[in-house]
Amino acid sequence: MRLLLISGDDPLARRRLALAQVGPEDELLDASGEELLTEAGRFDLLAALDQRWQALLPGLGPWLDLLEFPRAADRLPLLPGLEEVLLALELNDRISRCRARRLVVLLPATAPARRLLSGLSSAPELLERLYDPLLGRLGGLRQTIAGLESLLDLRLPAADGLRLPADLRQQLEDLERRLEDPDRCELQLVQASELAGDPLLEQRIAGFHLAGVQLSRLWFQGPPDPGLEASWADRLAPALVHVGGGQGLPEWLARPWDGEPMRLLRQDGDETVLALLLPGLRKERLQLRRIGRHLQLQVGGQRRLLALPAVLQPLEPCGARVDGRRLEVRFR
Repeated sequence: MRLLLISGDDPLARRRLALAQVGPEDELLDASGEELLTEAGRFDLLAALDQRWQALLPGLGPWLDLLEFPRAADRLPLLPGLEEVLLALELNDRISRCRARRLVVLLPATAPARRLLSGLSSAPELLERLYDPLLGRLGGLRQTIAGLESLLDLRLPAADGLRLPADLRQQLEDLERRLEDPDRCELQLVQASELAGDPLLEQRIAGFHLAGVQLSRLWFQGPPDPGLEASWADRLAPALVHVGGGQGLPEWLARPWDGEPMRLLRQDGDETVLALLLPGLRKERLQLRRIGRHLQLQVGGQRRLLALPAVLQPLEPCGARVDGRRLEVRFR
């Protein structure tokens, strides 16, 4: 089952692109937040909050009772990053139940969609770096003040009751691998043709790749322009580019797309090179940093942690360059 993601700044164009290619063997999910597809199932953030809140109450209940918090009166607050986690769980549920050929997901506009996908791809690392240490400290605090329980007439709940289901991280990791796999996931964008000369568009496209999702098709809405189409097709290959109105859309969508691996390893003398597909990336905006078993890439306000292959973990990065559509990071 393939995952097809669609975004763009014009909501009606996004809707048109989705409906132009959905067949009887496909399933639709509207995650745009704008209810653009009445024909599709809809990701309802508030309903997801209520559902997850009820699921968390058994573990959180003793703590809320201790704090005299009215657990039934409020839903789980919309904390930063929570929307991404909830959508990730929704996608996993849909994928596990889906018997269709494709799950077509209509995303929000370009900038929020990029942030959303970036959050989905980094969710496993965020859980590891933030949630687990927090629970560890909570458990340590409980042990420290355990002797005061009888004195203060308290009964502190165990921190284990707050632990997330054991398979949650596995679900998020599975989704991250799916997003990075061009055989199982692809992204389509629609933009107005007047944006074709704006360098910010290249940055946006690089941002999607930085989030771990490979661009498969880019539709510039506007008058046909073979020169513009050829220029962008060369810069974004293997993505397929179409410049024009809706007349040539069916033929363009019928053209097969073959993605490339997002990461490649090769030997270059005594160095090992990790090549990452990042078309549109400007090296002067890039910051690289090794963090344990991960390589952190930061471009402007967007950050991504990449798990390093085992062969690179004993090595240190010694240089980087942009070669065409790929970023090459050298290890020695």
